[in-house]
Amino acid sequence: MNRMGYLGASDAPTIMGDDMERLLDLFEVKAGIKESLDLNDPNVNPDTWSQILIGQTTEKINLTYRPNIKVKLCDDDDPFIMNDIVGTDGKPFILARPDAISLNGDPIDAKHTHAFKGNFDTIEERMHSTYYWQMQQQMMVLDRPKSCIFPIYGNKFGDVIEITADPFNQAQLKRELISFWNCVLSKTPPEKCASVNAEKIPVPQDKLRTINLEEQNFGPEIQAVSQLWIDTSEAKAIWAKTDKKIKTFIADDVGLATGYGIQIKRQKNNALRITEVK
Repeated sequence: MNRMGYLGASDAPTIMGDDMERLLDLFEVKAGIKESLDLNDPNVNPDTWSQILIGQTTEKINLTYRPNIKVKLCDDDDPFIMNDIVGTDGKPFILARPDAISLNGDPIDAKHTHAFKGNFDTIEERMHSTYYWQMQQQMMVLDRPKSCIFPIYGNKFGDVIEITADPFNQAQLKRELISFWNCVLSKTPPEKCASVNAEKIPVPQDKLRTINLEEQNFGPEIQAVSQLWIDTSEAKAIWAKTDKKIKTFIADDVGLATGYGIQIKRQKNNALRITEVK
């Protein structure tokens, strides 16, 4: 199918990111102002071409030969389309084409990497942050509560990385996709369009502070739900609501919050991630 007429999940990180140069490049390609580079051509960008070749080579192995895990591979020519959201031209434009889906319908993407890059504690954290918005779009389109990344690090299988659907962030993503797509249809550069991200500028990483949840005035309130978050992490419907409630207590300038058995860390994309402290 013609991907020029849609916004795929791989476009989401650029649209939700803060790299204006990449955003403008994506806009010009989608609006037909310039042609997209043929990344499969080794003469265009040898490094990118080699990465794509390695990814294509390892993808089937990654999805097919993991022990005790069975998935259904997706057809590239039969993507999922969010038909209830349309642009100003009345046509749907939000698309997702995961590499595979689990037996219960959760989207799965296979990723391959050699290098550890970025300001992250672990390579798993980097993978989670890098592909967070891409997986949120896939879950939003497929209406699923969970997605998975199957990583290969060098020549070894990595542990499966689960990402949970966040209704609040998905609503923000939906607004940004609609805003960007209407810019594409009107051929108006994104910086001239209303943007949720422009209205709320994230606090710079070096200005973020660490707080102890147990020393805050909202401590008793968050204490009441933090244990619930831990105890019900397997009950996804209840967990998602609790996860969202906890995040509402965290101010925009907090980079790390700990206490009551949990840790809340602000990611590079400004999203909050809660983990249990064991």
